[in-house]
Amino acid sequence: MATTAPNAATTAIDAILGPDSSSLGRVERGNGGPIRESDLVVTYAYYGAAKGRWERRAFGANEMSAAAWGEDTGDVFLNESIRVCNVPERVWTYEIGGYPLLKKWLGYRDAKRRPGTTLTLSEVEHFRSMVQRIAALLVLHARLDQLYEMCLADSLTRRDLLGSEA
Repeated sequence: MATTAPNAATTAIDAILGPDSSSLGRVERGNGGPIRESDLVVTYAYYGAAKGRWERRAFGANEMSAAAWGEDTGDVFLNESIRVCNVPERVWTYEIGGYPLLKKWLGYRDAKRRPGTTLTLSEVEHFRSMVQRIAALLVLHARLDQLYEMCLADSLTRRDLLGSEA
């Protein structure tokens, strides 16, 4: 897959996860051959109540793992031959507003919803970066919660701001 120049998010992810983050969200062909853009058709249904195909497995020896991601990882299948490898369980199930983010993103790119349209290499790279960004957020959750509690403990109240008039 093509890579782009590092941006602020990539730099931050590398700082949080380290250089091994490239093992997250690797796009592979089942038989190990090259991947062409014409191969990037989402044939598994991820839209709405459809489950798609995320297959649970253990982390491989060369795959990055973290306690914040759960004990298992998995592979997300776009179709029978193309999969996105090492998408940890908690990354796959991460929700915003009650919606599983990665599943929803794939659901809108289903071949039945976009007939004759494949994913672009840019879209696949974006999906991969979403996997890595969610993984970084999960690693940061405990520290972010701690910082939030510190801010709450040291925040000004209405009484502090208005004095005795409150």
